[in-house]
Amino acid sequence: MTAITASEARTRFAEILSIVGYGKERVLIEKHNRPVAALVSIEELLLFDDLLQAAEEDDRFRERVEALRAAQDHREAMTAIAQHHDDTVVTPESLASVIERVRYPRPATQALKDLMAADGD
Repeated sequence: MTAITASEARTRFAEILSIVGYGKERVLIEKHNRPVAALVSIEELLLFDDLLQAAEEDDRFRERVEALRAAQDHREAMTAIAQHHDDTVVTPESLASVIERVRYPRPATQALKDLMAADGD
């Protein structure tokens, strides 16, 4: 997979469309050195869509997706820690706290989460 900047994608858009559409190559678009989008051929998109649709009926696959989402939360939390504290020692408790802040960044969202949790009791 080729990675390019958003500026380069804007400048070379027609060429990139040809590479993706006819060359069947995937292109990852990055902004500030972080992946933000990907271009794939229509065939790959349709295949991906079919796979997701079939997977919705598979409990084991659903569990794996949830695990991947948890791993993404973990990566985002670690990135947040690394950006703000070079000398931070990460404990399971501090990581859980950061993950919660990444997941629910606004106090109102956290309050809503707490209210929903109380309704479930």
